Amino acid sequence: MKILIFAASWYNRGDEAAIRSMIDELKRLYPSAVFKMHFATMQVEETPYKDIPIVPNFFNVRRRNFLGRVAYGIAVRSRGKICFLGAAGGKSGTENGNALKAFIRAVKWCDLAVYAPGGPNIGDLYRTYILLDCIDLLRAYKKPYVFYAPSMGPFKQYKRRIARAIRSAAAVCLREEVSAGYVRKLVPGKEICTSLDAAFQHSVDTTMYQKQMQEYPGLTEFLQRFRKVVGITVTDLQWHSLYKGHETVDKIGKAFRGLLSYLYDNGYGVVFIPQLFGKYSDKEYMSGFSGEHCFVLDAEHDCYFQQYLIAQLYAVVGMRYHSNIFSAKAGVPFVSVAYEQKMTGFMQKTGLSEYCLSLAQLSESALIARFEKLCRHHEEYKLKLSELKEWCRTESYRTTQTVAAYIQRAGLDR
Repeated sequence: MKILIFAASWYNRGDEAAIRSMIDELKRLYPSAVFKMHFATMQVEETPYKDIPIVPNFFNVRRRNFLGRVAYGIAVRSRGKICFLGAAGGKSGTENGNALKAFIRAVKWCDLAVYAPGGPNIGDLYRTYILLDCIDLLRAYKKPYVFYAPSMGPFKQYKRRIARAIRSAAAVCLREEVSAGYVRKLVPGKEICTSLDAAFQHSVDTTMYQKQMQEYPGLTEFLQRFRKVVGITVTDLQWHSLYKGHETVDKIGKAFRGLLSYLYDNGYGVVFIPQLFGKYSDKEYMSGFSGEHCFVLDAEHDCYFQQYLIAQLYAVVGMRYHSNIFSAKAGVPFVSVAYEQKMTGFMQKTGLSEYCLSLAQLSESALIARFEKLCRHHEEYKLKLSELKEWCRTESYRTTQTVAAYIQRAGLDR
């Protein structure tokens, strides 16, 4: 069986964790399957999977203009024989045309295409048209495709194309109920599987990452200095279409600096856990909050190391979605700050909403109050997460089961 993973995101520990869990589980179920992987918005040079070729990304432009739409339409209708994709900006016409042809070859090659797990790239918040371009080609070649537990919505733009893409999918799994609500409203009657984030499926090799921890003396010495250490992830959201240039950046900075002062005054150590790596590392931004009681994790340590580290901490305060997913998976109490439905939906589904702050609610006092509540109920919170652990893994695995059921019905594994 030949599987094309398409429109994946990378250079983010959360995306890495979800994608690697998906691949590892599919490989475990189908050891003879072969894969190719395509990334949506930037070229990725390598992944941990040396046996999975990377299909170059095409049409890598900041915004789709009229000429770009025309050029893409001609390219699709001619099945890559006529390519003027350079007219949209970014790569040269030759590069972009060759990248499109490579993607078309991958589409023709595959038996099944799997949309990689990730944020709400299907909707109004990000570059939805890139994903829809991929689906146009899959539909043109009559290739089955599935949505493997992303978030989706809200939907105001591209509604017809999105509805058609969802309606035509062989299976749709979403990782939280808020996204499922958007999809049910857009495409009534479409069967939707609501599971959990794919990262819950796959366990951490504790022996391997314990050894890595021992080989990281700066971090181990820091952890030993404090009785309690809190992990923090924070972002200024200047990369986000809704918040770029917005006054929110000052609000975030003030709230987290207030929390840090509180933690220092009460004897906690703080580890900042960068979530972005490679071309867009957020280590520098988190380092701007650093102080005497702080340690900033090196950006090159992978998603599984981060999960192993979080398991050693007292608590986590996370703006980045997957730092909270890692905490839940490790059974470590956390306070989340939600700027998209993916976090709100997860906290609602797990019954942890009392430990979630929306971005609109965020302030120094509100953040400290949530953390103090976590401390008062720390053992109770840990017990709740312990009880949720197997349920989270099982719920997450429902996505793999749904995809496997389709593969069996379609006879693709024969």
